[in-house]
Amino acid sequence: IPLLSACLTTVGVLCFPGKYYDSEGEGPSFSAVVKSFAERAIRRLQEATSTGSLLDVESKDKEKFTDVYRGFVETLGELEQFAAAYAHTIFQWKFYPQEALDILQALAPIGHRPAVKAALADKYVEIFGQFEEHLNDIRRLYEEGKTTPPRVRNSPPVAGAVNWSRQLLKQIEEPMKVFRDNPDVTSQLDYPRIVKMYNKVATALTAFEQLYLTQWRSQIEVAKTSLNATLFVRHPVTREVMVNLDEKVLELLQETKWLMRLGVKVPEGALASMQLAPRIKQFALRLREVLAQHRAALARIPDNLKDLCRGHTDKCFEAFQPGLNNLAWNSTNIDGYLHQLDSAVRALNATITEVNALLEAKVEGQLRQIGSMLLFDEEAVFSRSWDPESFRSGFGASVQRRQLELQERTSVITQGLAEIGQRLAVKQPMQTVSQHMPPQQPLPTTAELVKSVAEHYLAELYQAVLSAASRSLVTIAESTGVEDSQVLASLSGLVRSRPQSRAASAAHRPATVDSEAAADVLTLDDYRRSKAQASAALTAVAKFSHPVWCDTDQVTYLRFSVALCYVVPKIVIEPELDSVQAALSAGVEQIFNGLRGLSWPGRQGVGAAFCSQLLADPAIAELNSRIGSVTQDLWSRIRKLIVELGVYDFLWKDNLPTNLADFLASQPSNGMLCLEVDRLMAVEDRVGGLKPEYTFGCVQLRTQRAVDVLQGFLLTWKEAFASELHARVRQELHDAVGYRTRQERELRHLEQQLNPERSGEAEGDAAVKDRVTLDDLNVALKLLEELRDMENKVDKIYLPIETMYGRLQSYRLSLPRSEIEECSGLRDSWQRLTQLADQVRMQLLKDHRSHFEQELDKQVKNFVVEVIQFRNQFDAQGPFVPDIEPLDAVKRLHRFQEVYDKLSRKRQTLDSVSKLFGIITKSFDELDRTGEELVLLNQLYDLFQKFIRFDEAFRQELWEDVDLDRTVSEVEGYWDESLALPSKLRGWAAHLDMKARMQRYRLLLPLLKKLKSKEIRSRHWTQVMQITGVNFSLERETFRLKNLLDIGLLE
Repeated sequence: IPLLSACLTTVGVLCFPGKYYDSEGEGPSFSAVVKSFAERAIRRLQEATSTGSLLDVESKDKEKFTDVYRGFVETLGELEQFAAAYAHTIFQWKFYPQEALDILQALAPIGHRPAVKAALADKYVEIFGQFEEHLNDIRRLYEEGKTTPPRVRNSPPVAGAVNWSRQLLKQIEEPMKVFRDNPDVTSQLDYPRIVKMYNKVATALTAFEQLYLTQWRSQIEVAKTSLNATLFVRHPVTREVMVNLDEKVLELLQETKWLMRLGVKVPEGALASMQLAPRIKQFALRLREVLAQHRAALARIPDNLKDLCRGHTDKCFEAFQPGLNNLAWNSTNIDGYLHQLDSAVRALNATITEVNALLEAKVEGQLRQIGSMLLFDEEAVFSRSWDPESFRSGFGASVQRRQLELQERTSVITQGLAEIGQRLAVKQPMQTVSQHMPPQQPLPTTAELVKSVAEHYLAELYQAVLSAASRSLVTIAESTGVEDSQVLASLSGLVRSRPQSRAASAAHRPATVDSEAAADVLTLDDYRRSKAQASAALTAVAKFSHPVWCDTDQVTYLRFSVALCYVVPKIVIEPELDSVQAALSAGVEQIFNGLRGLSWPGRQGVGAAFCSQLLADPAIAELNSRIGSVTQDLWSRIRKLIVELGVYDFLWKDNLPTNLADFLASQPSNGMLCLEVDRLMAVEDRVGGLKPEYTFGCVQLRTQRAVDVLQGFLLTWKEAFASELHARVRQELHDAVGYRTRQERELRHLEQQLNPERSGEAEGDAAVKDRVTLDDLNVALKLLEELRDMENKVDKIYLPIETMYGRLQSYRLSLPRSEIEECSGLRDSWQRLTQLADQVRMQLLKDHRSHFEQELDKQVKNFVVEVIQFRNQFDAQGPFVPDIEPLDAVKRLHRFQEVYDKLSRKRQTLDSVSKLFGIITKSFDELDRTGEELVLLNQLYDLFQKFIRFDEAFRQELWEDVDLDRTVSEVEGYWDESLALPSKLRGWAAHLDMKARMQRYRLLLPLLKKLKSKEIRSRHWTQVMQITGVNFSLERETFRLKNLLDIGLLE
């Protein structure tokens, strides 16, 4: 049980392969296996051991206990074998000697067991064999790191090297102590050789440590001597005051502290110096802080005030003298010295702060304000439009206000310079006495220094005024439309960007204690800064390309308001652009004239001198010239707008009545009229779409007056064409309304006839009979049928009218209200008419049907008698009667045609009424045959009449003027028409008579053509007279064709 307990308490949690583990090495830990063995053995003993077995004096359970104990011994033997196997297995891995020895020491409590003892002895020998390799590794590490030993973080060099060597020595010294006491190891043959190697490595590490400690002891004495040096020292080259403390001294003192931690014995002097280390560090830190404050204070002194501040800087420097000459680090009064030094630096810093505040508030700040200001009130100038005359007075007042502001700021500058002079004035400049620096030259008087500073800032004032003038001219140039980037860039050297504060500008200056050295260094740095400002000047000017008064929503350029007017036939600008240019040039002149009143204490004519220098500057002169020609550059752009307005010249150049008459002469349709009015409307919209104002640089061109004139012309043209369209559409509306009114009136009249009770008469079929005949019924039915047909056509009739009135209203014309109401009520009125027609149709076909059927039967019988009588008269007295003249036949034809038309209409009435009531219509063959014959006779006598008119006209023509070729062509045309007549006419007497007359012409015309030839002479005509026996006159005025046609030439 003690063995098991020892195993449980000394063996760590490790895994190794065996019968308890699978092929992949997975299984319980070593301690778990030992614990399982122990629990099993203890459990067996507990089962076999009880109070009865302990009190068993008769040894009844002796054999049982013996078996249990035997099993217990076997478990212990198995556990020993498991521990030996563990020892063999665990050392298959490679460990450092010390780690391997730690594992064996953990198994030492069971090392006396037979099965374990041999295994542990083998492992000690095996580890000792590996110890030689470990010694070689330590020796290699030592050789590699002995020149630059690796150190613990923040450790000093000597202490770090000593610590490193001791760690290496420890890695070989501890294992050697174990090997030395182990007889199994000492009995090995290689033991003396390995011990000898160990001694060499250990001796080298010990010697390395002693070498570093000896070097440190020699340096610690030097460090003690360094504590006697002064607190400050000057740099041999730059003469800069520095804290006179070598960092190596502090490092050596730090070494003492670390070596004491490592257990190294240090000298008494080193221990005393180490106690001073915190105090020395604190003094060094405070001295560096004070020195940095002093440098910062000197860096904050403006370049031009260095000489004026020399007395204060020298006075402050006096406080540094004890630290440069007397006080050392081991002095006892360093605290008091630091207090005096801090007070002196704070006093200097306070003085410089006060001076810089005055300089910033009353000098530098004012100069920046002057340099960034405009010499006119941009808000007042750019917030409205100007006419040339009001601009002169308004801009002049604006310039005058800014000139007063400029003079006020100049007065503040001079007052600030006076206050600075009073603040820095000293009764007598201090002289610095030091063995490390030569005596200074006597300083100028305070009055001389103040005067020098004033002259410097007078030059600065000129630069600020130059910047303000340049900004003003650039702003005016860009606000008036000057876009020459080269001219604007030429002013980049004139616009000056001053630093925001002296503290910011001095942040990069090197600081020194000595005033002269500081002055030299600051001047060089100031020169570099001025070069950087000059290179960035273009950026300062470039911001004028986007003025502060210009945003994306509203561009506030300088604006001169002029009007575009029509003075037919020209377009003029009022007032002229020359007056705008004159006002602009006068404004620039007012700026320079205002500068002439600038004054400076002790100097006469400063403003006049400034103005002369500004005017002499080439860049300003060039920009002034460009401003003087602004309107010349703008005229080309304005002229483009005027040329564009020239497209409307036709409105007054063309004659409206003539154009309208020519257009109407082409008989245009309503659509063409609409297109013409639409064209004028489009022109009107384009004119109305013109902006009320156009901005050309500084010129704000108002177009309203010109637009009003154009719109007046357009209104006249539009009304002329639209009135013609209105007249046409109005007539169509009146026709449509008139047709509907007539139909409605007839339907109302018929409704009253069908409803006599409404007129106060007695109701009955007799009354209806007296009022409504079959003809009236037929007319009513035709009217209803016409209305039904119109129902399909009404949309085609009304829609164009409605469309046209819609177009007329879109033309913004003044239309009569009655016409608009009639047009909008067309379809409603037509709907009421169709409802009335349906009511009348219902009354005719339902309420009075019996009466109309009786009347129809009676009328049909009477019509049969009339047709028979008409045919008998046609046969006896019609055009077919033989031996009547064609003219008489035509008259009879017309008379009988009229009678036939009347009968035909009556027949149509009877047929229509019969069909309406579903009665079979009666046929009238004689009437139909007569109608066919009349149609044929009309065709025949129409041609016959044309030929007769030709014959009469031909006979009256003079022989001298007759065109026989044309006559032949005309006669042949009549002949062809006669041949094209229906064949039924060819046997009629009238057709034969007409054909004979045409044939006679066809035979006679060739003879006439021969008589018309040039070869015919008077003797030939005499022969014709003799043959025919007829004499006729051959005079041109009396000789006609009838003289030849009636003498029988064919016979």
